[in-house]
Amino acid sequence: MLQLRDIRVDLGQSTVLQGVSFSVEPGEVVAVLGPNGAGKSTLLAVLSGALAPRTGCASLENRPLSKWSPQALARKRAVLPQHSELAFSFRVLEVVLLGRSPHAGVSSREKDLAVAKAALAETESVHLADRIYTTLSGGERQRVQLARILAQIDFSERDGHSVGRYLLLDEPTSSLDLAHQHAILETARRAAERGIGVMTILHDINLAAMYADRIVVLHAGRIAAEGTPDEVLTEAMVHHAFDLSVSITRHPTRGCPHVIAI
Repeated sequence: MLQLRDIRVDLGQSTVLQGVSFSVEPGEVVAVLGPNGAGKSTLLAVLSGALAPRTGCASLENRPLSKWSPQALARKRAVLPQHSELAFSFRVLEVVLLGRSPHAGVSSREKDLAVAKAALAETESVHLADRIYTTLSGGERQRVQLARILAQIDFSERDGHSVGRYLLLDEPTSSLDLAHQHAILETARRAAERGIGVMTILHDINLAAMYADRIVVLHAGRIAAEGTPDEVLTEAMVHHAFDLSVSITRHPTRGCPHVIAI
């Protein structure tokens, strides 16, 4: 389990997160929602080990993240940031192979290539393999970066080998067209089916309702609600967290809540 316990984070003079306890279990998709400035990206940074909290503890498998070596932690959890800067003229396959760096010395070139190609296939990016990364559109780059982190945690492994590995996605659908927004979240669901724990920050409430097992709503640096989509997505909660009046209906085919602004 990847877990935060009673986290507090101060940035400058501001308290960004206060009293936050949160976990991601193997085999589930957790969506984190909240208005701008609620602390979503900060929560992800603490959960990934990139940012140390002022108080509280971030742990993986009941071991503080600070006690993991960078290489071992990188084999267990991978992070897809909102923006990934890469100015070098690497080919796409080479970019995906960068995800295999934590496996140096414990993997082979043949396996690394096989894992990278499987990750490209999962993200519908095989046709981009020989393209220069810097010539890609924003949406294509996002899919390639997703393939890179899938390769990092051995997404292609089956038979329980993925249990205890985690994907942390920071607004992964932001630069994608409608079809690829659903495709990336379907990948998240397939990852969960393989035992991978997935946390994704989303702005689209309805995407969260469709794909998440559990939703966490952040508001003013605290957890305002946590539970299944049906438990969390109420008209009162959405109004409280987003200052927006909505009507909650049912999705016509999936049966999950569907949020309509009024």
